[in-house]
Amino acid sequence: MGNQDIKLRYKRSIIGPFWISLTLAAWIAGISILYAQILKQPFLDYLVFLSCGLLAWNMISAVISEGSVSVIDNSSHLMSAPMPLSIFAARVVYRNIIVFFHNMLVVVCVLIYAKVHITWAMLFLPVGLLINCLILFFFISVSGPLCARFRDLQQIISNLLQVSFFLTPIIWQTGQIGGRTLVTHANPFYHMIELIRAPLMGYIPSTDTLIASGVMLIGGLIAALIVWRYSRKRVIFWL
Repeated sequence: MGNQDIKLRYKRSIIGPFWISLTLAAWIAGISILYAQILKQPFLDYLVFLSCGLLAWNMISAVISEGSVSVIDNSSHLMSAPMPLSIFAARVVYRNIIVFFHNMLVVVCVLIYAKVHITWAMLFLPVGLLINCLILFFFISVSGPLCARFRDLQQIISNLLQVSFFLTPIIWQTGQIGGRTLVTHANPFYHMIELIRAPLMGYIPSTDTLIASGVMLIGGLIAALIVWRYSRKRVIFWL
């Protein structure tokens, strides 16, 4: 189903999903040239930081945004046959992993251009990506059914994503505001991005990030089990 989504989305397109990669490349080029000067950062260091952060954010925000309507979009399947809601959550995560690897080509080019040294810490990237996928899977397993029940929730999630982009260290760096703050260390998006950005930049995510990720995994699993049990027989009446 995930492969079919990608094929249908870019049907009759010459370069297919690489259009997303070109969009990411344009974003990285435009923002890095401008904000490296505004924030007075070394251009190559900022370029690497920004590209790795945008790579992670694009996947996270896309999964959350698409996942909030995953149950609604698959109403025809649910009405025709009983299906576990986890299938639709996995479908959203899977197709965005495919897009993630397309976008990785842009980031790899940036890392080569910036002459980033290869380190053992980069081997943590698959682990960080897996943890992120599980967190996102549990999150949209909760948000998907709830958005079908409470339709305003989808708009709330969309607005929160827009605000979170500016509150999360993607364009700006944590050192520019000094010390531990709620905007960074209490921000779940910061830790999720660090799971991917840190290995790409050559270092292991901090202990705080690993602990926060573990808490999100456990909390997400518990919440998903509760929502699945509650919505299993009711979801058909919400569509």
